[in-house]
Formats: sequence, structure tokens, C-alpha cells
Amino acid sequence: DWLRELACTLFPVEAEVLELPNPNKMIGLMMSGCAVLVPYDCDKNHEPAQRNGHGAHWAILIGFLIVDVNLESLQSASSDVVVTNDGTFYVFAYHGKS
Repeated sequence: DWLRELACTLFPVEAEVLELPNPNKMIGLMMSGCAVLVPYDCDKNHEPAQRNGHGAHWAILIGFLIVDVNLESLQSASSDVVVTNDGTFYVFAYHGKS
């Protein structure tokens, strides 16, 4: 919650802390122009890890990819895209050390 408070103090923004949304909710947030920050732990070798908040960092999501083996070429997502298989959904992010 401290990052939300910091952002609202320094910038004229509204911020909300959410549980990690499902892929369809995350797509909706990104397609509507929301900045989505995701916390992750950084391991000693700088790779993302699960360390219960020890070595915490933040990544900002900048895009997503949905794999559809039925398509022959890349296509831009429309606002009504729906993910039916979580294993086909990937996000792109900028992050610090890792």
C-alpha cells in the first residue's frame, strides 16, 4: 500500500491495490490505459523468485501476448479479447535488476 500512497502523493493520479487479476481483467486494465505494477522478489542471481517479499522489486506491465495456434499471423488485440486458456497468456514488463 505504501507504493500507492507514494504515487498519489507525488503525482495527480488515482491508484488502487488489487489482488493479481485474472488474464481477462489484466487485459481490460491494460487496454483501458491503466498502469499495472506487479511486485516480484529478486533472487541472488537477479532472476525473479518467490521469497515472501525478501528482495522485493516492481515491474510495470507494458503489453501482452495471447498464443492462438489457429491464427497464421500476428494480430493486434481488440478490446473484447477473451483468454480461455491461462497457459496461452504472457505479459511483457519493464523491471529493475532482474
